[in-house]
Amino acid sequence: MPEPTIAAQTHAQVYETSYTNLKTAREEKEKEGYVSRETRDAMEETFCARFGKIPYAWQLDVAEALLLGLNCVVIAGTGCGKTIPFMLPLLNDRSKKAVIISPLKVLQEDQASRFRAVGITAAAVNGDTWSSKMLKKLKDGRYQAILTSPEMCLQHPTFRAFLSDAVISNDVVMIVVDEAHCISQWGGDFRKAYATLDKLRAFFPTHVPFLATTATLTPPALRDIQNQLDFELDDAFFLNLGNDRHNSTPSVLRMILNSPRDYPALIPLLCTPGVTPGDNLIFSGQLYKSLIFVNTVLAAQQCCQFLKDSLGLSDLDRGIDVLHAQRTVRAKRRVMRQFREGIVRVLVATEAAGMGTDIPDVEQVIQLAVPSSLSVWIQRAGRAGRSPTIQARTILLVEPSVFQRVKATKPSGEGDEEGQESDGGGDADEDGDEGDEEVVDDEDAAPADVKYKKKVEPALRDYIETGDCRRDVVDAHFGNPASRKAPTGDCCDNCNPPPRPHTPVRDADASKSPSDRRSCRRLPGT
Repeated sequence: MPEPTIAAQTHAQVYETSYTNLKTAREEKEKEGYVSRETRDAMEETFCARFGKIPYAWQLDVAEALLLGLNCVVIAGTGCGKTIPFMLPLLNDRSKKAVIISPLKVLQEDQASRFRAVGITAAAVNGDTWSSKMLKKLKDGRYQAILTSPEMCLQHPTFRAFLSDAVISNDVVMIVVDEAHCISQWGGDFRKAYATLDKLRAFFPTHVPFLATTATLTPPALRDIQNQLDFELDDAFFLNLGNDRHNSTPSVLRMILNSPRDYPALIPLLCTPGVTPGDNLIFSGQLYKSLIFVNTVLAAQQCCQFLKDSLGLSDLDRGIDVLHAQRTVRAKRRVMRQFREGIVRVLVATEAAGMGTDIPDVEQVIQLAVPSSLSVWIQRAGRAGRSPTIQARTILLVEPSVFQRVKATKPSGEGDEEGQESDGGGDADEDGDEGDEEVVDDEDAAPADVKYKKKVEPALRDYIETGDCRRDVVDAHFGNPASRKAPTGDCCDNCNPPPRPHTPVRDADASKSPSDRRSCRRLPGT
């Protein structure tokens, strides 16, 4: 009988297996003179001297597991400190290097800046930064942290040769796959290199481990990672801390307009209570610091312009800005810097800002129109409330076509299943039209004859339509541990309904006035 995968075991079994593996690895290394307590104390002291605080025990556990050559998987919510375990060995030994696989250029740049800020030399290596000068710096050993993409590692001949050089590879202490859910989410036709990351093992000595980190990993996606990175249960250190954000309140609202471009729905959500659009909103602190996600570049540009026009800003005002893949490297850097500094109060973005961006004081994340999956939404929602000192909210604005049932005119059996839209690999069909279809008014119509006008991933539809706790839906989908911290504010819009009248998502009636159907709730504590 085959050994069960990590995902098939209980959390208690996984925990026990992981710490047994760590104990065994310590004992083997101790035969060579290794002393676990000395290593952990050294990392803790270095970290404390740099940051003024002590790392969590789990962060030291993962860092030590990596030094002992154990492959690792860490699942934890955004802002929980997943980066610290692979910073610790680099801070403690300046001769060591890490190759960090990151999916987006803007994320590589952001992470490199964060490493440099704590004294770790780092560089983003991608098509925009590559040059003969960059290669020379790499060969001279100028960088401890090398942030790059699967494509650069596997498909760029010169960089691939650099990584394979024994002089370089012997200094590499780990290969980190950040945002590891991309292996499952993007490893098909969109980013094929993600499906072949196991080839990196041939570049480095056999003892160099992989570390996969993410906030959103379903059990099937975990199996994909094990397969693609050659993880074996008996040599892995697996840590699942869950991805719940206890200082963030999730809610779902239905748009009024019969279109995913219901930009007016955003205005009452951005303004603090009692504020009406007008001059100086940006600079008087009367707009929540917000990150608005849309699914296409065109929608991002249109939404940004609409908000500027509606709030009385000129095109030159930086209080509201846009970030997407088609902006220049210089513009992306400027926008992210100004959003971090608070010069930009509202940022409209596509996937370019959906992963890893470390801006602690984002008060709310709004998704305008459903994304391709629940994983994408939770990843994006995780940008809110990264600092535990603020109470944040996340709002999924759902277009009416998601709820509109239709009877297909095509032959039975064709296209009856709901699928996913392209969110990471191209522009989604925002309107979600399915061609010639008859709108179903009969609530008792046979389920086999009915589908929804807008295709939505089943897990995301469960999250949208549930009348129970939205956190419970997320926990069940991702296999989060049973225990979680109590929310610091409202749990969700189902557990703690808004104080003002509103219409439940599933029963929203387009004939009702906007004031009855939209609820711009004040952030608790503001």
